[in-house]
Amino acid sequence: MGFFRNGLLWVIMLFAINEVWADPSDTIIKACSNALYRDFCISSLSKAPGALEADLTQLSVIAVNLCIEEAKPVCDFIVDLRERNPNLSALEDCMELLEDTRDRLHDSESELRQLSGANLMEYMSDVQTWLSAVETNQETCVTGLQETQASETMVSTVKVKTDNLTMLISDALAVVNKLGEQGHI
Repeated sequence: MGFFRNGLLWVIMLFAINEVWADPSDTIIKACSNALYRDFCISSLSKAPGALEADLTQLSVIAVNLCIEEAKPVCDFIVDLRERNPNLSALEDCMELLEDTRDRLHDSESELRQLSGANLMEYMSDVQTWLSAVETNQETCVTGLQETQASETMVSTVKVKTDNLTMLISDALAVVNKLGEQGHI
């Protein structure tokens, strides 16, 4: 019985490892083909649950969801920084920018879930506009901190925390643009 449990454990571990290191699907490679951070796009999407079997429409939702998941800890980090540095007004601006990012990401996800042939171009245009707009919010936050009395350590820490989110948003926009190029669902 011990061998069976150990053997079963190995099988479970091999499936888990395969899922983590799975080769990207052709759809993921196609979706990320024009991404600024192509390798990052392929890697992050390949690790997302359900992405290996997803079509381009589903991948666009997954890509935006990855952004939403990343935005929450970044927002929480900025809120915590603001509480510890209440006199640094640039952190208030950062909070507003990141809240806008989070709101637009949720709007984008909602629109992408409602896509149909009849409304594809209208919704795609909205999503592309929102993602393009929020792609620069994190950089604006860092620039605002650099222009104030924020320490170099704080600025570099915020930049590190926001860079991943910026890359994910850029990649999500590339996936959405690829869907828009298709012109149909």
